[in-house]
Amino acid sequence: MYSFFFGLAFVITLISFSLPASADLVISAPPRENLDQGNAQYGPIASFLENKLGTKVYYVHPKSWEQYAIDMRDDKYDIVFDGPHFSAWRMKHLEHVPLVKLPGDLVFYVVTWANNKKIKRLRHLKSKKTCGMASPNLSMLTYLSQFTYTAALPPVLEIKGGIPEVYRAFKDGKCDAAILRDDFYNDQLNVHEKQQLKIIFKSQKLPNQTITASRRVDKHTQDLIIQGLLDPQGSRSALAVLNRFSKSQPNFVATMAADYKGAEGLLEGIVWGW
Repeated sequence: MYSFFFGLAFVITLISFSLPASADLVISAPPRENLDQGNAQYGPIASFLENKLGTKVYYVHPKSWEQYAIDMRDDKYDIVFDGPHFSAWRMKHLEHVPLVKLPGDLVFYVVTWANNKKIKRLRHLKSKKTCGMASPNLSMLTYLSQFTYTAALPPVLEIKGGIPEVYRAFKDGKCDAAILRDDFYNDQLNVHEKQQLKIIFKSQKLPNQTITASRRVDKHTQDLIIQGLLDPQGSRSALAVLNRFSKSQPNFVATMAADYKGAEGLLEGIVWGW
C-alpha cells in the first residue's frame, strides 16, 4: 500500500513539473512599431503588472498584423491593448473583459474641399479616391462600414504615418477626401484650414483604445490590474504608451462593457477572416 501511494505521488510530481506555467500572463498589442519600440512601450507595463500581481507577465510582439489577428483569434493573449473594435470582438467571442481605456472617445470626420460642389455626401465618393490609414485601423473600418455593398466601396489610398500624413496627402491632391480624427481637425487645424474644408460625415463615438483581459484572468486579478493601472505608479509604467496615444491626458480611466456593444461589427463582414 505504501509503495502504491509513493508511486502515485511520484507520478503526480512528474506531471506537475511537465505542465506549462499556466499562471503566466501574456500581454500584447498591435505591431504599430518594431520589436525594440514595442518592448520599450509595453515592457514596463508587463514589469509593473508582474510586480503588482506576483505572477510572471511578459510582452509578446506580433511579427505582423496578420500574425496579430491569427494569435488574437486563437486566444493566445491574456492582456491586450488596442482599438475598441478588436476589444468588442474579443468580448463577444473570447469572453474578454474591458479593464481600462484611454480618456475620451474616438470620432472620425470625412472631409473634402469646401468649394467641391460635386461631393456633398458619402455616396458622392463612389468613384472618388479617399485618403486614410490602412485597414484594420478603426478610422478606415468606420468609413468602409458606411457603404452597404462591396461593389459600392470607393477607392481608397492607404497612407502610413498617422492622421497628419493622411491630411498632408489630401492637401497634396492625392485624393478627393480624407478620414480624420475629430481631435486632429478640432485641435491641429487653424481657422483658415477649417474654412477651406467641409465635413461630409461624422461617425458615432466609440470608446478610446482599451485594455482587456481574457477569461483566464480571474476577477481578483482583474481588479488588481485595474487598480494598478489607474494608480499614478501604473500610469508611469505606461508613460511611453500614454505619451504616444494620449499626450494631453496621460492616464487610464475606467470603462464599461456596454459601451463596446456592436463595435465588433466593424470587423465582422468587413475585414476578411473575422
